[in-house]
Amino acid sequence: MTALSPFLQDLAALRARAWGQSADPANLERWIDAWDADAHHHVIYRQGQIAAAFRFTIHATIDDLPDRSIYGDLINDLPAPIAWFSRLVVDPDFRGAGLSSGLDWLAANEPFRYGARSILATGGSVAANRFRHEVMLRHGWTCLGPAVGRIDLPIVAAGPPRIYARSLTEAT
Repeated sequence: MTALSPFLQDLAALRARAWGQSADPANLERWIDAWDADAHHHVIYRQGQIAAAFRFTIHATIDDLPDRSIYGDLINDLPAPIAWFSRLVVDPDFRGAGLSSGLDWLAANEPFRYGARSILATGGSVAANRFRHEVMLRHGWTCLGPAVGRIDLPIVAAGPPRIYARSLTEAT
């Protein structure tokens, strides 16, 4: 991987802090993956630093999605293009300030402005985000069921996540 831009360095450090890990500058690349380069990143700044963020990418077909194999047949009927929403994180110093609520709304709606006809997301793969199930449902997501595999995350071993989707007709 090439050297990270200052933005991706800050984003990587946020992800490390949000997931309870060291934001050691020598290991920041482990928090960035190939999808970050082409993703639409949405961030909230507080006190001169990224306090919360999420990303989405748009894919022409289901076969182009990251971790395609974990979805099995659950996503076969999603209309394309499909946005893949992931990595919503909030810095521990800013949790409880309501930052994720605005990002959750954007994640559930913004990809449609970029041409997506459906949005795909996962949640609940690690203990720290199991509460997200109720949040996702409140924001209009449909739980399609459990994944048939695991996502490769740079943190503690993750279990199979739940799969969530929204279609353009459900946008608010």
